[in-house]
Amino acid sequence: MRILALFVTLVTFLLADPLPLNSAKAASLCSKFLAIVSKSNPKRFIAWRLREISEIKPLILRMMDDPEIPSNFKRIVETAFLDEDTKIIQLTDALRRETNFDSNATYIYDNKFSKFIFGDPHAMAQTVSGADKGAAAQNCNEEAQKRYNLDHLPKHRPLVVVQNRPLSRQANDFISLMHELSHIRFIHFLNQNLSAFSNVLPKQLVFVDEVGRFHLNRDFYDFMAERYAFQIEYTLLKATLGNYYVDAYQRYDAFLTHPESDKNYRLALSNILVDAYGITDPFVRSLSEYTIAEIFRGVPFKLRQ
Repeated sequence: MRILALFVTLVTFLLADPLPLNSAKAASLCSKFLAIVSKSNPKRFIAWRLREISEIKPLILRMMDDPEIPSNFKRIVETAFLDEDTKIIQLTDALRRETNFDSNATYIYDNKFSKFIFGDPHAMAQTVSGADKGAAAQNCNEEAQKRYNLDHLPKHRPLVVVQNRPLSRQANDFISLMHELSHIRFIHFLNQNLSAFSNVLPKQLVFVDEVGRFHLNRDFYDFMAERYAFQIEYTLLKATLGNYYVDAYQRYDAFLTHPESDKNYRLALSNILVDAYGITDPFVRSLSEYTIAEIFRGVPFKLRQ
């Protein structure tokens, strides 16, 4: 055990200032080292992945050790770093200019990470062939990739790019990072349950084509993924406000200062998101009153039968 501990410590030290990799074999060896470190000392591995964001890192590590913080927030971090090996880099002003990012944080992934392709919401609502739906899905993915210039980013996937500012009412990059990690947790959840969901959800939301590919209604994905991420934002803000920081994140003022909005924050967030994210599929928009769990269990669709 002492030899293993020494080995893990040595690898972690080397990874803090890695040597240049000159071959695919060396890169593969580095990946194996990372896997060993992550399984042998998860906390140290998570801390290493957070090394570029000095303002946020202490809050994440504190949250992971805090017995008062619900476990669902910690599972988001564990999924992102231990299951999916997410890389974090700081979004500097220079990088923002190079990549054309227009937000405080974002995440980048590729098709090897997600086991589904996006389908055009309106094409999926029509009786078209699987090939036509597949074409619509690929076009949707291509449009998403054109938003940013990814040439200046590491090739590592999934990747999260986040600002690293001192916390204030105007900037809570701790919450922003957890929002992006929530997306990774959500895709991980979808990947594990796509087969089951394809039997529960209507085909205009998810279906399997003749070659076994899962097609997911893009509006449905955006609605569910963003809803989950913003619910995590709000509930984590409430769980940490007054202890981790004293200033509320200003975009949640309406919820925190109005008891009725706070009580019904899920519905309030859903109603905001369908417009903010351009959700045009009326079938998806009609799901706002249901919880995420109810939707994935098929409750709204059973009631309509």
